[in-house]
Amino acid sequence: MEVLRIEDVSKRYGNTQAVNRFSLKINKGNIYGILGPNGSGKTTILAVILGIIKQDSGFFQWYNTKKNSTTKKLGALLETPNFYSYLSLEKNLKIVADIKKVDTYSIDEVLEKTGLLERKYSKYYTLSLGMKQRLALASVLLGDPEILILDEPTNGLDPEGIADVREMILNQAKSGKTIILASHILTEVQKTCTHVAILRKGRILQSGEINSLIKSKNTIVVSSDENEKLFDLLTRSGLYEKVEIINNEISIDLKENSEAKDVNEFAFKHNIILTKFEAYKKSLETEFLRMMKSS
Repeated sequence: MEVLRIEDVSKRYGNTQAVNRFSLKINKGNIYGILGPNGSGKTTILAVILGIIKQDSGFFQWYNTKKNSTTKKLGALLETPNFYSYLSLEKNLKIVADIKKVDTYSIDEVLEKTGLLERKYSKYYTLSLGMKQRLALASVLLGDPEILILDEPTNGLDPEGIADVREMILNQAKSGKTIILASHILTEVQKTCTHVAILRKGRILQSGEINSLIKSKNTIVVSSDENEKLFDLLTRSGLYEKVEIINNEISIDLKENSEAKDVNEFAFKHNIILTKFEAYKKSLETEFLRMMKSS
């Protein structure tokens, strides 16, 4: 079931093109990571689909209907949330519940899910940074929304806090929720998300299931004094998943039935001596860095 469709959305701030013809489809149950460096347009696209800012062109639809009728199904954490410093966690969440027009009976439940129930009556100013982020997540969960939209949910957290947030996200996904997660932390996206859209300067470089983006067994990076000839031979051979030149080096994605030594043997067979030969286990990080360099 399609939950969100975004078609050719663009947004400009003065001379800066924040989002450039962004298109994406998200289905129910996806944990969809919007991955990109700072300034790549992640927060802008989330603000657009939440109706906080208006896009310059393009459109989006929740559940194939107008967004206003779906706002109660959304729970969002966008940038830094505002809480009252001298109020308790419980009272802050009561205010959030009133704003969201949802019942307050679930306050204890969301505090328990985020590990804050014992601090229910603590003042907000007494919380650590990690606890403040957990309270922000608790506010998102109020009303049991069907879709969670999280902008850098692990921002500023220590490793233990990051692991806790990851576990919370995965538990919410297991309960059937759809999650849209913006982050610049590659490892967390790979550990948490089922799908990813990789952004650079507001434009999607690639999107889809994470496993399909890193399906190749290995990536080999080679170089020689005859790079153009070698690149041409490798490309025309049809033996490899993908061959491309990045920063004057040749990046080769192996097919399932290929091995790293085959590349060396191929070059030797054509009387080309390799001056560089490095093998990498393909990961979201290597794919992301490759795209950043080649785009």
